[in-house]
Amino acid sequence: MKNKKLKDKKALSGIIAEIICIILIAIFAVVLVSYAGKLTNQMTQHPQQATITDLNFISSSSVNATVQNIGTDNVTLQTATIDGNAAIIAYTGNQTSLTVTPGNTGYFTITLTNSNTFQNGDQYTLTLTTAEGKTFDYAEQYISNPPL
Repeated sequence: MKNKKLKDKKALSGIIAEIICIILIAIFAVVLVSYAGKLTNQMTQHPQQATITDLNFISSSSVNATVQNIGTDNVTLQTATIDGNAAIIAYTGNQTSLTVTPGNTGYFTITLTNSNTFQNGDQYTLTLTTAEGKTFDYAEQYISNPPL
């Protein structure tokens, strides 16, 4: 009789072990699917990609800039800084931002604020910020009287 009770306990232990294994496998599967979903989402997003292709100083306080969208999503430019200082962006018309569609180029003028001026021979870094918070930098040296 004692032998039969022992066999029943061993059988019960095996079933519990199998249930624990199934639960662990299910938890691992949920974690794996969650991670794969996040990875897939990151891979399918199209980050904004643009490059500032030209800066043309038109005065000691203003510069024309050209930006090209090299990505697959629209790039909406909203703010600009020059060496970390706020600058005013002028777009055509009364726009408050400039949207550049994929494969196209946008043009605008940037003016220094607070009566600041560019100094001959100094290098300046223009940083553009998009509506989504992505930044693009470009550095150029200011030469007041460039040779023709």
